[in-house]
Amino acid sequence: MINRLEAVECVFGYRQRRANKSVLTAERLIFESGDFCVLYGRNGAGKSTVLRTLAALQLPLSGTVLWNGEDRRCFSPARSALVSAVVLTGFPSMGLFTAFETAALGRAPYTGRCGRLSAADVETVNTALKAADALTLKDRVFDSLSDGEKQKVMTARALAQETPLLLLDEPTSFLDYESKRSFFRLLADCARQRGKIVIVSSHDLIYAAEENPRWIFCGGEGGEIEEKTPDIRSALFSDKN
Repeated sequence: MINRLEAVECVFGYRQRRANKSVLTAERLIFESGDFCVLYGRNGAGKSTVLRTLAALQLPLSGTVLWNGEDRRCFSPARSALVSAVVLTGFPSMGLFTAFETAALGRAPYTGRCGRLSAADVETVNTALKAADALTLKDRVFDSLSDGEKQKVMTARALAQETPLLLLDEPTSFLDYESKRSFFRLLADCARQRGKIVIVSSHDLIYAAEENPRWIFCGGEGGEIEEKTPDIRSALFSDKN
């Protein structure tokens, strides 16, 4: 099945006190199964707002976000959890939860109220941890991990959720250079080998470019979202992108 995510005549923004703050607009954005997309742009351009809106964590100020032709506003939380997995910036405090237990939360849409993992669920979580290079962390307390290690575990949680849509906000911020390369390779494989739609925001354009993504620029003239390849050479010497 080919899945399709669309943003139609969308104004992306947020509500600030009693007023709406518009940050970006898009007449039409279309993503389909197999797409590996990188959102880029300056800090504060609105990349996180776009990701949160596409993930149905917030509403567009106007326009519609559709999943296979259905308005995502009509999706229940349970159904939405079967469609999209999201990795945002920042890390929650997980108390005494281990890395494995944290990643296993990705199975919540499938385990019911009891939250009991089957043997297949355990295998899925371990496979996700291995893919995210976090399997050796599984028995450690999540809150004791470094930021880079936490990022890997949160990515494993999203992978364990096994959704057709995967959205990640600055997922390589805390990783070393070799881990950044491996991470973008993993995301590209999720799209091209497993047929997911993968949308990631990043400033690490050098490493992302190695996987030949579909580039989406946030913050064009007039606040429009554009499909445009970045000047990678300039990105080596500038923090503007």
